[in-house]
Amino acid sequence: LFRTRRQPPRPSLETRTSIEKLQEGPVKRRSCTDVWCLVVLVLAWVAYIAVSLVGTMHGDPWKLYYPRDYKGQYCGAATNWNGGSNLEKFTKLSYTMNATSILDLTMKRMMCSSAVKAVLVDGYYDAGTNTQVAALLQSQFEQEEYLCACCLIPCGSCDGSLRVGGDFTSPADLQGVIASKLAELRGFTNPSDLFSADGDGDPTSVFQDMWSEITKYVQPVCLPDCNTNFATMNASQSRPWTYKMAEDSELRPYYDLLNRTSSQPILDALAQFRFQALPPSACLYDASKCIPMPGVEFEELNTGYCSFKMAAGVVKMLGSAVTDAFEGLGGDSLASGAAETFGKWVGDLMRSIDAFLIVCVAAFVIGFIYLVLLRLLVGCCVWLAILTAVAVIALGGALAFVQSGRCAGAGLLETGQQMAVAGLVATQVAASNTVSGQEGASEALSGDGHDYSGVQQYTVSGNRCIRWGTGIAQDYNATAYPNSGLNGTDGMLHDYCRNPYAPGDRFRANTIW
Repeated sequence: LFRTRRQPPRPSLETRTSIEKLQEGPVKRRSCTDVWCLVVLVLAWVAYIAVSLVGTMHGDPWKLYYPRDYKGQYCGAATNWNGGSNLEKFTKLSYTMNATSILDLTMKRMMCSSAVKAVLVDGYYDAGTNTQVAALLQSQFEQEEYLCACCLIPCGSCDGSLRVGGDFTSPADLQGVIASKLAELRGFTNPSDLFSADGDGDPTSVFQDMWSEITKYVQPVCLPDCNTNFATMNASQSRPWTYKMAEDSELRPYYDLLNRTSSQPILDALAQFRFQALPPSACLYDASKCIPMPGVEFEELNTGYCSFKMAAGVVKMLGSAVTDAFEGLGGDSLASGAAETFGKWVGDLMRSIDAFLIVCVAAFVIGFIYLVLLRLLVGCCVWLAILTAVAVIALGGALAFVQSGRCAGAGLLETGQQMAVAGLVATQVAASNTVSGQEGASEALSGDGHDYSGVQQYTVSGNRCIRWGTGIAQDYNATAYPNSGLNGTDGMLHDYCRNPYAPGDRFRANTIW
């Protein structure tokens, strides 16, 4: 009675599309097509386990936890790499004075002072013997070498005078300041003097600013406990250490020569560079690395680390607020410069677990908000990406331009600063010339700059030059150097950068003064 519609035949499995295959559920015939990947994965697991077992059997897993000194040795480890010291009993990472770093600037200021220059170059009057003493450096060659090492004359190794903090004009001045400062470092005076301003503007006191960059002035060493410091050092068991300039220092020959001078104030000043170091039983390193800092004590944090703490005498003299500030600066500087280890990471996590959880929640919320904003502001993001790409290209071009004008031995940032200063000065002078109607000077430079006649007035580091014929440049004038362009277009001496030298001069500055 009813006529049924004939159903079309079903296509074969081979002729079905991918969608048709999935309409009837998952594929029936399955197989592993990447069996070799499973083999590689298993072999990798075996290798990881084998390496871990070998490391545990022949190594010291605790080294993941131990703190490390300035050599990279592990505090508390009996064996250290490259035949290092046995530090099994020295389990605490504490800090001692980096005497070389602190004293280098003081010694360089002394060596390049007017008082020492008189002994080495000019000769001086000895009030004790009522005689005129000849200079220790007899030849002009030796004198010029010393003056060049101190940047007291223009020479290729200098781009200006040394920034050592001022001058000692007389032997008495030198002896007084050096003795006072080194007495503070050696703990012969009240330790609070080391952290208080002296009021005389003495820049040798780098000690007042060192807490913000403490890693330059202290070094991490392994000690038996955090209580090993200046206050607990046994004077009878301590060992002496005398500062000497580094062998590769340009001033080292003159330092050795100065030790043979007959000037008693100079000898007295040199004699102040002697310190007492911790004995080997408390500090296994060289004596120069075992000099404790006066006025500073340490307290243990955790996991073998020691932290700064001002001595009671310093707190009493300066007040708790000031000393707390010093300790905070020192701790922040050490935290930023210390080498991180697994143990320190764990300790930091345990101390900041609450902050960690808050950050996780905040990150989730911020991430969700970001996704919503990204959906609404995707157009802005695209344009921002385009502008960022353009900015990166422009910055790359600027860096390439700076690189193209970089001189041998100069850094990229130094060259960029020099170009920026030169461009600003040239723009300022060009604007001034436009207003006054004067013809602009040429900024062309060739060779070592002896023919430069431009109007740059700043050094490569951005310092304003002094006027020729005045101050330390009083010997450089148009009469002595008629072909060096010391006079401006108006015929007057200016402070424009020049490189004046006579044909027979031995030192010809490679930079424009």
